[in-house]
Amino acid sequence: DTVQCGALGVAETVRQAVAIEAERRRALAARIRRMIARLPGDASFSDVQAVEHEVRRAIFELVDSPYVELIFDINANFARRKFSASPAGPADAERSGAFAAAWKKNAQLLVDAIADADEEVAVLAARRGRQLIHARIWPESR
Repeated sequence: DTVQCGALGVAETVRQAVAIEAERRRALAARIRRMIARLPGDASFSDVQAVEHEVRRAIFELVDSPYVELIFDINANFARRKFSASPAGPADAERSGAFAAAWKKNAQLLVDAIADADEEVAVLAARRGRQLIHARIWPESR
């Protein structure tokens, strides 16, 4: 299951991130908070996806995890080839706004947990983030 595989990869990367020295974790957290803050409340799925990609890259950069990053890139390229159009479905404002708000809240929880070296909360937030994306793409599979 791609979602489970993605969640496990994110969880492992987050575990590595919370083990990094405090100064570097906090600098990463500040950088990611700015990314999250720039995302408007009515952001589209594509907008959220672009910020999530930036966040993921920043975390990969922090932990220096080229293998896990490669796996994510392979999955992303596969998804782009498999779906000629976004599988996210209709982009109605209410659905997009609710999704963007939930994603932002979860991303903030993730970044705070990384900054505080709270591995348990960071891993839970990482998994929840993957679940939010999956549910937005395939709402009928919830």
